[in-house]
Amino acid sequence: MKKLNKQEIFEVHFTQELTASEKEDILASCELTKKTDGVYRLGVKPQASLSQVLKLLSELPISSIQTVTRGLDEIFKYYTEKEK
Repeated sequence: MKKLNKQEIFEVHFTQELTASEKEDILASCELTKKTDGVYRLGVKPQASLSQVLKLLSELPISSIQTVTRGLDEIFKYYTEKEK
């Protein structure tokens, strides 16, 4: 399972809504999915470095962050959509 969870994914809780500029900065190195108000899921793109993403996040108003391990259904969906 660890081998299939190669992409780093974070669930980030922000203290305020992201601005368009902040979203644009994140999208340069991450896939960004809004879950609820102030809560986003970030998937680090393969070409981005983790240290670059963490530096960017350190400059944003974060109340909490946690890593996410995808389940088999999410992994299957990720790899089948990627091949289209």
